[in-house]
Amino acid sequence: MTDRAHNTLQIFSMDGKYLETIAGFGLPANVETQGNLMLVPELKACVTLLNEKNEVVARLGRAVERLDEVKDLRGGSNSMFNDSGLGASNSNMGFRRR
Repeated sequence: MTDRAHNTLQIFSMDGKYLETIAGFGLPANVETQGNLMLVPELKACVTLLNEKNEVVARLGRAVERLDEVKDLRGGSNSMFNDSGLGASNSNMGFRRR
């Protein structure tokens, strides 16, 4: 089970018994398996692969530390979003109305 609030995976047995917690993820989105690998895509630009012992065998991308340093991804005068989530400027962004 992914625990985004704590950047961890919670591992349970098939009958629901808690087994362990694995830390060190950047907002884990879900878990997929492929053969002996568990793939964990993370919302902070990374995919982590673990083996059958839940050991990290590869990390593809790794922006967790860099993204943690960004304080306001959507704010500021250079933001492409305003409070409504739409384009910040009143321009038609290059599209012509017909």
